[in-house]
Amino acid sequence: MADYLNIIMRQDCEAEIFAGFLHFLTSQQAVSWEQINLCNLYETSLTYQRLPEMARQAGLRVEVEQEDVAPVLHLPANHEAYLAALNKKQRHEIRRKRRKLEREAHNWRWFLITGGADLPSDPTRY
Repeated sequence: MADYLNIIMRQDCEAEIFAGFLHFLTSQQAVSWEQINLCNLYETSLTYQRLPEMARQAGLRVEVEQEDVAPVLHLPANHEAYLAALNKKQRHEIRRKRRKLEREAHNWRWFLITGGADLPSDPTRY
């Protein structure tokens, strides 16, 4: 499990993984259980979209309900587009704070991560 309590899996393996999960839950190997609560799943999550129906097909009772609403912010394609979307005062504040950072901070750097391959494996680097 990970943030939002979703199942970590390789893309395009969800049917096999969900089938294995459900097989285990309904087997003699599983510890006795009455309820499994998978909360905080995005509506776009394959676990949210596919697991309930597969569980029903396996003969399990499934309830899906909205617990909370998570805000989502879709960011523009690049930093300049982000700044362009802000009002004049917000752009001014960001530029002012960046100048202050450049003037007063001694150990900082600005870099752009464009994809997963660019993401440093050591989180202390960012």
